[in-house]
Amino acid sequence: MRIMLDNNIWSYLGDERSGKRFKAIAHSLGHRVVTAPSILLEVLQHPLADKRVAIVEAITAATDERLRSEADREGAEVVAEVRRLHPEWMRSMPDTGREATWRTYWTKKFWRDAVEHHDHFRKAEPARRTARAVQCVVDNQKEQRERWNEAGFDLRDLSQIMMSPSERPRRSNGRAGETTSGSRRGGRTTRRCTGGPSRRAAGPCSPVRTLPTPTGSVPG
Repeated sequence: MRIMLDNNIWSYLGDERSGKRFKAIAHSLGHRVVTAPSILLEVLQHPLADKRVAIVEAITAATDERLRSEADREGAEVVAEVRRLHPEWMRSMPDTGREATWRTYWTKKFWRDAVEHHDHFRKAEPARRTARAVQCVVDNQKEQRERWNEAGFDLRDLSQIMMSPSERPRRSNGRAGETTSGSRRGGRTTRRCTGGPSRRAAGPCSPVRTLPTPTGSVPG
């Protein structure tokens, strides 16, 4: 039976420096320990260097088989289905060299680098995440521009939308179907409400009301 451990268990084994002992026990029971590179990648982000080193040592000491990356395995499943359902889609001369290069990296070189340069992975990961986020934004912008071009949409049309400062929108007075407007005439403010016929006949806003002009002078 093959055993794959969660990082919580690897953390305990690292604290106890028990990677080799766990491997011996697993072998005595007829089991093999396998580890995916994603497990090691998660460990390399541990903030404490001493614990990070201990966990990496436990994983490398106890692992019997280093699995291919998840992307490699999922890609192989897709290729297998394409070969089964649409063999005409397959390349006559597949690029196996590039595939072998990445497979060698994730099953061999990556593990050596994790032991020798674990600090590098810890520092480089935030930069890679930022680069991926920036690239995602750029890709989305390119996709949107392509859609706009296909639809004949011109961004310059937005610059033609203009509004004069004197064109003030009419404000609602809080009643459905009614708006109010006001004007200043001879020191008095008149307020006119417009609405439906029934509102003009019986509503409280239907007459034109005038407010008394304030008496006295305004201090200069």
